Amino acid sequence: MTILYASVGYKGSVLVEHNEANGNFLEFARRLLTKIPPNSKKIYSAENHHFHYISENELAFLCLSHEKFGTQIPFEFLSDIKERFLRSFGHNLATNAPVQVYEPFGRTLSERMKYYSNPQSNKINVVKEQVSEVRNELTNAIDKTIQRGEKIELIVDKTERLQAESFNFKTNSTQLKRKLWWANKKLAIAIGIVVFILLGVITLGVLKYFKVI
Repeated sequence: MTILYASVGYKGSVLVEHNEANGNFLEFARRLLTKIPPNSKKIYSAENHHFHYISENELAFLCLSHEKFGTQIPFEFLSDIKERFLRSFGHNLATNAPVQVYEPFGRTLSERMKYYSNPQSNKINVVKEQVSEVRNELTNAIDKTIQRGEKIELIVDKTERLQAESFNFKTNSTQLKRKLWWANKKLAIAIGIVVFILLGVITLGVLKYFKVI
């Protein structure tokens, strides 16, 4: 038993679809898509087959499978498709966006249809895959945190070097001030001595002059 058809619709129009078989169900599915009410979840039976759908606001997710396939896996498939579509395109879709924008998602529909059509595909496998995705996200988050830690250490190292250089600058500045102070003192003393000698010479000259007169 397999999922034969899947589609994503918006405001009653098909955005993207994929089918594993041909038949008149294609036209029926497209008509059904136009009648799906917002925020609903339902099964529609037709000739030994079930149409399953879920909708969120004006987005609808539809699939077709044989009635013997049950209901659990088809609805798990639709929930998976819904999450992947919203991650890719968000809730607010552009009303004038060309359908080609959503065509690449057809590959996702095909891949997930095959996955859920596999007898091995059950709730445990889905949970395992979700756990694996969470583990990958945690690993990426830890790697980013480690990288951020290295950057912080680098900044701290630079800050410590700047503080050391600032301290050295202050020390050198203080030493320079002391040297300039002593140089000024020495210059003042030297000038004082020179002035004192000059005054002495002048005084002696004056005294000799008056004795001569």
